[in-house]
Amino acid sequence: MRRLSKALSVIALVTAGAVTGPLGAATAAPGDILFADSFDTYNSGSWTQGAGWYNTDTSHVYYLPDNARVSGGALQITTRSHCTAEGEKPSMANATGTPCTGSQKRKYSTGRLQTRYPVTPRGVNYRIKFSALMPTNGKPGTRMALWARNTQQYCTDAGQVTYIGEFDGLEWYPDKGLNRGSSTSHMSCYTSDLSTKRHTFPSSFSAGSWYEWWIDRRGNSVYYYVRAGGAEPSFIGAHTCTSGPFNLSQAQCDAVLEDPVSVIINGNAFKGSAGPDDSSWFPNQTMLVDWVTVEQL
Repeated sequence: MRRLSKALSVIALVTAGAVTGPLGAATAAPGDILFADSFDTYNSGSWTQGAGWYNTDTSHVYYLPDNARVSGGALQITTRSHCTAEGEKPSMANATGTPCTGSQKRKYSTGRLQTRYPVTPRGVNYRIKFSALMPTNGKPGTRMALWARNTQQYCTDAGQVTYIGEFDGLEWYPDKGLNRGSSTSHMSCYTSDLSTKRHTFPSSFSAGSWYEWWIDRRGNSVYYYVRAGGAEPSFIGAHTCTSGPFNLSQAQCDAVLEDPVSVIINGNAFKGSAGPDDSSWFPNQTMLVDWVTVEQL
């Protein structure tokens, strides 16, 4: 039923010419599909792949193209462990779930896709939908995410307060429970330490089963939903930019929410005590994404 539903909805939209490029979306109207991908093949015209090290205060992971691949009609985002010699980067040749020995060091790789261009025109209301399945073998210290962000820099990158907007339809941390997810909005930043103003809602689902995760932008608010099979979507929560903890002015809200957004699908591995246990077996962990659509509301 999942494949039939996909064929009738996402593929029909693509073949009908409803998918737009970075400028074509500007003429869209409510109800129009601004972007869609059914992941029957990898479309390099729509996506860019993460490559190389991603290193932050909390994360240290290597993006490998082989960890973001399309196979069997779905996008596969895989997080792996590697045993590497001094100065050696993670590769498919040194990928192994076995703990490292001798002078080898364990490192981690994952995959990342981001749309090559923003998928929403400035100022429109929209709904982003992901059809995805989380693995049942998730290990603590990792994360899978389905999300969107606007074109602004993060405040810590810019060294000043910006109007960053990040909207996480699903962040899945196995250490919080294989059947627990979270949906988080980030809107602008605190002046004290330039960290994003954020709030998170928890959600429940079943790892190993297919769900839809929705992000709606409507006016000053962002709404999150999860949908199992053909059931009605379940409301997770909503954030309003003029309310706490954001407390933005209307002009600031507009700067965050009117800005176009791109879609991002990725894995992650944390570092230090928050990361995976380097001394234990680490299985490949693969998130499947069946399709993505962006609709103007």
